[in-house]
Amino acid sequence: MSHPALESAGAEIPSRRLHTDPLSGQSFPVSARAETDRSFITAIRADIGEAEAYKQALHRRGGIGLQRPLGVNVSGVDFITAARNPKGQMEIIVTDVKTRATPTSRFPSAKKTIPGTWSSEADQATSAARLRLNNPPSRRRSATPSLPDASVCANSTSITRPRGRARS
Repeated sequence: MSHPALESAGAEIPSRRLHTDPLSGQSFPVSARAETDRSFITAIRADIGEAEAYKQALHRRGGIGLQRPLGVNVSGVDFITAARNPKGQMEIIVTDVKTRATPTSRFPSAKKTIPGTWSSEADQATSAARLRLNNPPSRRRSATPSLPDASVCANSTSITRPRGRARS
């Protein structure tokens, strides 16, 4: 089942890496780059995995996007969403996406506890300065304004991409 995406206006935070176009002078965020075959696997495919996992969290699971992926091989949480748990309570979900280099390789180990920096990122994502849902009345939920009081839980998502060219 697909849900319409609901995302905080503060979900897109300034990129940690930028590329400035030499002709226009405009700067664009860089989420991944590759100069070798190996780095294509560990950067580009991993970046696609993070983006697909984020879209799945929003559209298939009905999550609220609080912080978009910033790019692979960057320290910190991969992305942050909020969703109702089975008891109907809102939870802030910090996600660590794991991808494999090849279809036969093992997935990297997931974090067993939430690092302090991830908790700090979750606090920032739910702060009054960034949590701006601007959702239409048909999508409003009474529990949404209480996100800063929601519990924080970790999620590790493993993504396997098929061999060959990436989908666009």
